[in-house]
Amino acid sequence: MSDHNATIYQNSGFEREIKGGRGPWIERTYAKGATAIAAGLVCAIGAADGLAAPYDPANADLDQVKGVALADSAAEAASVNLLVLGTVNRGALKVGAAAPTTAQLLALEDRHIYAVG
Repeated sequence: MSDHNATIYQNSGFEREIKGGRGPWIERTYAKGATAIAAGLVCAIGAADGLAAPYDPANADLDQVKGVALADSAAEAASVNLLVLGTVNRGALKVGAAAPTTAQLLALEDRHIYAVG
């Protein structure tokens, strides 16, 4: 996992790098509902509404991995950017509030998203 710290005009910014390895990566923008999505969160596309939402293996509507959120997306935002192919930093990944299980990492690999680091 890469962490970047920067100080700009006395303002400190912190960014966690979601992408891992050397690439290539493919990103896509998806419409989402009124749910905040944090960077690194594994996401699905709802079968019922077609909107991006947090992946939930216990919910039949959201149990198919689509990608990994590359940046925070506020609840009021209309869309979210997802990495849909490539490598991601293992330490940045979340399913809900937890690190992904082995089965969830395999679901990511089925989408050609590989956790590294």
